[in-house]
Amino acid sequence: MAICFSATIEGVEREIVDGPHLPRSRREEVAAILAASSKADQDQAGRLREALVFSGSEQVDGYLGVFLTEGSTPRKSVVTKKLCDARPQIAQWFDAETGRLERLIERRRALTTRDRTQALFGYFYRMEIYVPPHLRKLGYWAMPVLHGDRIVGSVDPRFDRARGELVVNKVVLQPDAPRSAMPAIRRSVKELAEWLGAEKVVWA
Repeated sequence: MAICFSATIEGVEREIVDGPHLPRSRREEVAAILAASSKADQDQAGRLREALVFSGSEQVDGYLGVFLTEGSTPRKSVVTKKLCDARPQIAQWFDAETGRLERLIERRRALTTRDRTQALFGYFYRMEIYVPPHLRKLGYWAMPVLHGDRIVGSVDPRFDRARGELVVNKVVLQPDAPRSAMPAIRRSVKELAEWLGAEKVVWA
């Protein structure tokens, strides 16, 4: 997923826990209603209340636990049909919140990946789709290139389906990239072209 060039994980996490549909000021009231319903709804009430106790990333994970399973997949149902029928307004709140969180969850994962890449490889990477053109350094679709145990640079490819061509718009090597980096990049680009079904590679 592409992320805004100025986005931070802290900002996204604030958005996650401070949404308009289930604001923190309303959650205890909602939890009380869930607690008076079925066992499944009672479990959700417990998760909602636990999230109120935590802070920082723990609070975010706790709150997302209302909507995601332990395997981080969306719950088939956040509240039971019985509660939806009895409290349609609450059902609407949860439906709206589920939809709002989908994009934020993906954005958080993308930012986490970006930050881990920097921590592991000392390489700051961001997809530059949302970076203003005059500020782009790597390219619109630029992707980092892992060579051995190092990130040696980035490649900005574009697949022209009409022409059957994989166009490499730009290659940016790290200052300390080894001589073997470019031949390795060419091999990787060739493999990408074969996987896409491109008939040829064009180096811009």
